Amino acid sequence: MMQPLKQESSDGAEIKQEKLNPISFVGKVKEAKGSMFTIHHKKTVMRVQLDSKTELLDGDKTLDIAPDEAVQPGVTVQIVGLLNKRLNVIRAVRLYIFHKEFDINYFGTN
Repeated sequence: MMQPLKQESSDGAEIKQEKLNPISFVGKVKEAKGSMFTIHHKKTVMRVQLDSKTELLDGDKTLDIAPDEAVQPGVTVQIVGLLNKRLNVIRAVRLYIFHKEFDINYFGTN
């Protein structure tokens, strides 16, 4: 039987492939440090990593700002990205920023 080929780096060490799972998560930004920030929803806390390929969106409009300027503590965001379960970090593909809070109990009456 043939053995699968193992990838090796230039120094001969094996390259381990990290398994990334797609995830969508909504929460409030708890703390932000550069391109890394923490969001929480109920009892779940997740770390999020932004990079230069992350799309920053406000509704359907693309924001033209730096990733470290995009999030501020207390802002509600939705992350669409890839979860690294071992490190418990989401690598964000898209970041939706909600600048207005929506009242779920609003019935449209004045």
